[in-house]
Amino acid sequence: MHDKKIIRIYAKALAQLCIDNKEIHEELERFCNIFMDNKEVACILRYSSFTIEEKYNLLEDILENEKFSDLAANIVKFILLERKMDIFLEIYRWMEHIIEEKAAIYTGIIEGSVENVEQVELDQIISYIQKIIKGDLRLTYRKNERITAGYHIQLGDLQLDATIDNQLNRLLKD
Repeated sequence: MHDKKIIRIYAKALAQLCIDNKEIHEELERFCNIFMDNKEVACILRYSSFTIEEKYNLLEDILENEKFSDLAANIVKFILLERKMDIFLEIYRWMEHIIEEKAAIYTGIIEGSVENVEQVELDQIISYIQKIIKGDLRLTYRKNERITAGYHIQLGDLQLDATIDNQLNRLLKD
């Protein structure tokens, strides 16, 4: 619980900085990708088996080799020195969530039973959702083997279940 508060505090501060400075946002995204793509780097930076000096030296090498700006480098170094690198990905995810919320950008997933859905059907679904949610919708479609027919939509906290499976379950309960 304590970590959640800390994550949100850091995320809120970074989100505001990124809203004001798009380049910093791009650099933090780039660092996040480096962090996620290289398990060895992530292990060294996250786990207490390595000294802070070893972590700092590795971080400086990465930031210098990848030509991060001084501000972006200092942000990442600060997170390391505050011993918060173990929750960096969670901080970054919350930061992205806050930025999207402030920009009224909503990302979500439409799941259905078929491999590819017709664009006309997607447009109808999006049109329906836009009546409920005002903002920029960024929805992706994926097949879900557990769906017999219909669609399940998850958009942040909003879930719309228009699957035949859900309707049958509701009938059985009644």
